[in-house]
Amino acid sequence: HAAMSKPVSVPGNGEIHTKPEDGNEIFADFTRSHWAYTAVDYLRNKGIISGYTDGSFRPGNNITRAEFIKLVSVAFNINYDNAECDFKDVSGDEWFAGFVAAAYQHGIVTGDENGCFNPADNITRQDAAVIVYRTALFAGKAFEIDSATEPFADSESIADYAANPV
Repeated sequence: HAAMSKPVSVPGNGEIHTKPEDGNEIFADFTRSHWAYTAVDYLRNKGIISGYTDGSFRPGNNITRAEFIKLVSVAFNINYDNAECDFKDVSGDEWFAGFVAAAYQHGIVTGDENGCFNPADNITRQDAAVIVYRTALFAGKAFEIDSATEPFADSESIADYAANPV
């Protein structure tokens, strides 16, 4: 892909919001009794996740490719200043554009055969594994393959590009 002519930038992350008014919960629709509360609260406190503008977290929703790349980018502190990409479906004024562009420039995402990132699509488990793997490599983490690990029962369903990361 050739770089697009103008750099993209994201002021802040466009998604950070304050706690609900009563202060009892971190999100209006996410109670302390939820099984993932501790993990979500930890990630929120680190600035890795936020919520929606209405103060909700929507714990039952799927995560989009744009949302996932934002989480990984923030978690690994990937700088998106002046990052560029040429995905047909990512323009510089979208909240996720800088995160996607930085991931593209660092080889974390490559897009599809049509030159698209598909930001609104739900992310697949294999694509999430690929992104986390490539991001960890970018951050200097090393991996060892454990030959004693049993393959997944459906390993023939894993795409070739995702086999090693998975």
